Amino acid sequence: MSPEEFIKEISGILKNSGADFVLGGSWAMHFYTLHYTIRYSLRTKDIDFVFALSRRKLKPYPLGEYLKERGFLLNLKGEEVNYVGEHFSVEFLIEQRKPKDKSVHIKELGIYAVPLYFIDYLLPEKIEVEGVPLPAPERFYIHKLVISRRRREEHKRLKDIEQALTLKEAIDLQKLENLKSSLPKKWKRLLEEAEKEL
Repeated sequence: MSPEEFIKEISGILKNSGADFVLGGSWAMHFYTLHYTIRYSLRTKDIDFVFALSRRKLKPYPLGEYLKERGFLLNLKGEEVNYVGEHFSVEFLIEQRKPKDKSVHIKELGIYAVPLYFIDYLLPEKIEVEGVPLPAPERFYIHKLVISRRRREEHKRLKDIEQALTLKEAIDLQKLENLKSSLPKKWKRLLEEAEKEL
C-alpha cells in the first residue's frame, strides 16, 4: 500500500469513528499540491494526523490493532510516540493540556497520541482533498511560521519556513489578515518575526 492509499484509508476510519482531525506535516503539503497550483518536494516518510480532544464520544474502532496487523510497531521510547512501519511511520498528534504529558491514550481507537502545544489551531477550518481533511491553508501557514520561531533544530525551522512560503501562493490574503487580527499578542509577535524571513 502506498503512503497516499494508507492516508486515505486511515482518514476513512477516523471519519467513521467521528473523530475531529486533519492530516498535518509534510504530507498535508503533498495533498495541497493536488488541489492548488503549487509545487512541493516531499522528503519525509513520517505521516502526521492531528486530533482534537473530542467533546463527543468516538465510535470505537481498533485502529491500534489495524496498524499492528499491517506491520506497524508502536514506539513509546523517549519523547517519540509513533507507529513505525517498513516504509513509513505514522504519528497521532493531540492538543497538549498538561505540561508533563508525554503521550495520551485514545482508548476508543486503541492508539497513543503525542500532545503538542498550539496544534489545535489547525482544526477549526478545513478543506478536503481526495477524501482527506486538511487544515485551511491560511491556518497551516500561520501555524508553521509561529512554531518556526520556537524550534530548536535549525533544519526543522527552515522546513517550516519553506512550507509556509510555498503555501503562501495558495492562501486567501483577506482571510489571512482576518486570522492574524484574532491572534494572541504573543502569536502576532512571533508571526511578524517569522514573516520577515520570507
